[in-house]
Amino acid sequence: MLERHALRDWVWSALEDLSPALQLVTMLRYFTDVTSYEDMAALCAVPVGTVRSRLHQARTRLVGALLASADRVHDDAAVRNGLHRRLAEETLAAAHRGRLASALSEWWSPQADVTWPTGKRTGVDCLPTAFDRDLSDGVRHELVNVVAGRKVVIWEAALRNPPDDPFHCPPGVVWVHFLDQGRVGELRLFHPRRR
Repeated sequence: MLERHALRDWVWSALEDLSPALQLVTMLRYFTDVTSYEDMAALCAVPVGTVRSRLHQARTRLVGALLASADRVHDDAAVRNGLHRRLAEETLAAAHRGRLASALSEWWSPQADVTWPTGKRTGVDCLPTAFDRDLSDGVRHELVNVVAGRKVVIWEAALRNPPDDPFHCPPGVVWVHFLDQGRVGELRLFHPRRR
């Protein structure tokens, strides 16, 4: 068990040496349900060929990063992931109580950019309004998965529609947070295709 935990921390430490663009595609491919090249390309707003190229670069660089970092002490990835899971749970719970704006003010930059699934870009101030609108329509977010690096954090949530409007929202949403000095500076929201 100790070896398994040490290996996990070593891999995550090497992953942190990658650029945010390479980290994102790697995290999506290996740690989330957003694994198709088409979905990753849509989420990252790049062509499929770029996703393939980034994954190839990431695998190549990970080999070098793993070799270079073998003797270092590594952060505990489980602690970081647990922290971000709690933040996600607390944020969604606050949102369901109609208090998303105050929850976001704690660990989001007030200048954070949000890219919506349609490609529209807004400030973070639009997020609580949209969430409250879905909430009043009976939609609930159910956290499914959290994957956390030092600069990129991914939440996967199931969207539970009301029984009288089962197709109000797509079945799920992925929140990709890009952190700047520990605060969210950018968010990308994405609805993965149903498998």
